[in-house]
Amino acid sequence: QIRNDYLCAKGLPSAVYDDVTTNSDPNSLERWVEKATYRYQAVQEAIKEAQHLYRQYNLYAAIQYIVIEDQTLPHLVNSLRVVLNALHKHFSR
Repeated sequence: QIRNDYLCAKGLPSAVYDDVTTNSDPNSLERWVEKATYRYQAVQEAIKEAQHLYRQYNLYAAIQYIVIEDQTLPHLVNSLRVVLNALHKHFSR
């Protein structure tokens, strides 16, 4: 959801615009764009920190191929476990 909100905020074509409400208040939209961008960058930073700690795992590939592209890649399951643990820790703060 955070990734999709970021894609919507940046107006990228791969975004799904189902949850984006139309609002006539430009300040509200601007705040939403800032919030979505901040959340996405915070998640990216959490993944980057985890990747530095666990260099033997390919966290970015695990997210890209297993989560986003929904591929079955058993060799990336441990990497996915590590990155999901890092994201759980990030969101539990």
